Amino acid sequence: MKAPFAADAITRLTTPIAAMVFGNILDACARDLGASATR
Repeated sequence: MKAPFAADAITRLTTPIAAMVFGNILDACARDLGASATR
C-alpha cells in the first residue's frame, strides 16, 4: 500500500518542477533562436 502512494506523491511533487525546468529550457532556446534570427 505504501509504495504506490509514495510514488504517486513523488510524481505529483516532481511533475510541476520538471515542467517548470523544461519550460525554462524551452524559453531560453526560443530566446537564443530569436536573438540569432534578429542579428
